[in-house]
Amino acid sequence: MAEDGWHLACEATAIPEKKGFKVRIEDRDIALFRDGDHVFALDARCYHAGGPLHMGDIEDVAGKTCIRCPWHHYKFAVGTGECVGMGRITTNTGVKQRRHRVKVEDGKVFVKVNTSGAFPSDRYYTPQMERLFRIP
Repeated sequence: MAEDGWHLACEATAIPEKKGFKVRIEDRDIALFRDGDHVFALDARCYHAGGPLHMGDIEDVAGKTCIRCPWHHYKFAVGTGECVGMGRITTNTGVKQRRHRVKVEDGKVFVKVNTSGAFPSDRYYTPQMERLFRIP
């Protein structure tokens, strides 16, 4: 990690187009998503039930690029972390998935973990939950 808090996460080419890729930074599973030249980072565990967001599908919901949780089909805008749908319902619940800052330099993806405030997905990063959620 650099002094400014940025962590080398992976090579940009490691993230498949419109698919998720999981990395571990600061004892946190981070899901990276690539849509064209843009890379986004969210907590890898869905705030609803801890589902593996990096295994979800990228889809368009009301004009927003979203990740769909494979467990219960909650949908999150990858750019903002906002929940924009649950199952077949498209709605903004006001609840957000923790989002992290990303930059790409020389083909490398760097992530700065967002530690400000409290987010519902935080409950899946306690030592007890860490033992339960060892998802590849």
